[in-house]
Order: sequence, then structure tokens, then C-alpha cells
Amino acid sequence: PTQVEEFHSLDMKPVSVSCGHSHTAVICYDKRTQTRRVFTFGGGYYGRLGHDKLDNEYIPKLIEKLECDAMLVACGSAHTCAIVKETAGHKHDTHDVDPAVCGVLYLWGEGRMVCETK
Repeated sequence: PTQVEEFHSLDMKPVSVSCGHSHTAVICYDKRTQTRRVFTFGGGYYGRLGHDKLDNEYIPKLIEKLECDAMLVACGSAHTCAIVKETAGHKHDTHDVDPAVCGVLYLWGEGRMVCETK
């Protein structure tokens, strides 16, 4: 095992991880904004990393389009999905994933990012 040091240098604390066929998604708690943000890395083909390109990423990269507070993330073989809170900026304990909280589902992969826009 190798420690992923990039999160420490960004002052982020990993709280959840999901692995797909050749990519990984990590939810990190951002102490500065008090929100959870999604990072991805690994094989970028099919657009499964959510960075609007198909390049591989060898270090964790923040998904800029997901500015909301992430609750859950899951990786499939060629896609990734996340549930984020409807109201961004809600301050909470990093362990309070409550299924009763309303959320918005984001999906990406297959070369495109599918998401709700406001």
C-alpha cells in the first residue's frame, strides 16, 4: 500500500472512497469551506473521471463542476456517480450521511458528463 499524499498537501481529509475498473473517486472534507468535494484519478477513458476530457489522471484531481456538498460517490466500470446535497455550503459533521436529506444525483462517463444545471 502507498499513502496518497496529495490530500494532505491540499488540507483535505478523505472520508469516503469508491473504486471502479481502473479509476478511483474520493470524497474529501475541505476544512476551509466545510464541504465535501469529489476527486477522481485513474483511467479517464469514457469520461468516467468527470473532467470533460478523456485523459488519464495519475494524481487525484478535483471535479470542478461538482461545487456542491457530496454525500456519496460510486464508481462503475465505465462511469461514476455522486449524490450531493441540494443546498451547498451546509455545515455538518463529516460522518452525518443521512438518507433523509434531499440530494441531487450526478452521473458521468461514456465520454460525457450528465448533470443537473440550475
